[in-house]
Amino acid sequence: MLLLLRGFATPATAYDALVAPLRSAGVTVLVPEFYGLNGYLGRYTAADEAADAIDLLAQTDSPVLVAGHSRGGQVAWRLAQSLATSDSSPAIDLRGLVLIDPVDGAGPRATSRLATANDAAFTVPTLIIGAGIGGRCAPSGANHTAFARATPSAEHIVIEQLGHADILCGAALAIGRRLCGGAPDPAVPRAEVTGLLTSSYRSALGGASGP
Repeated sequence: MLLLLRGFATPATAYDALVAPLRSAGVTVLVPEFYGLNGYLGRYTAADEAADAIDLLAQTDSPVLVAGHSRGGQVAWRLAQSLATSDSSPAIDLRGLVLIDPVDGAGPRATSRLATANDAAFTVPTLIIGAGIGGRCAPSGANHTAFARATPSAEHIVIEQLGHADILCGAALAIGRRLCGGAPDPAVPRAEVTGLLTSSYRSALGGASGP
């Protein structure tokens, strides 16, 4: 199973093009929408979302690859950190992480400590994909480089012609590219990310056919 945690205020359907090849191969892909208005108002934190994602995964005994984009990358990192450090964590068969242009913190008014202030305690295979065109949507100091510093065992790849929102589709892609910039043809770097996600799934779970 692949659990994909979405970026801030990004609908689950905005990731349909990214994960379509995996779904076509029979992989179970979940893109949950854990929050609504409370999340938009800052009353539902990335730590809250990580806890809810753990609760969701605890309901299945399937091995899982957890991926996350933007804020979702932070949530995925927090999820793995919580599983590694909490004595009360449920038994979850986490096989790996893929962080797609992750963003730390909780916005410009955040008072909470950055997730990456502490080094990773988890040891699952981790791939960090950075967008060369990150812009203001993935600011320096809280972008993929912060996660790579805190997770020294991770594989860290930067796709120079990838914009922060280029992996999306539909209206979210258009809005995200206006806010964050992007490549001339977002389909090209999106396909590259899909390829990396598929390779990570095959490596972690032994094949991309079947849930």
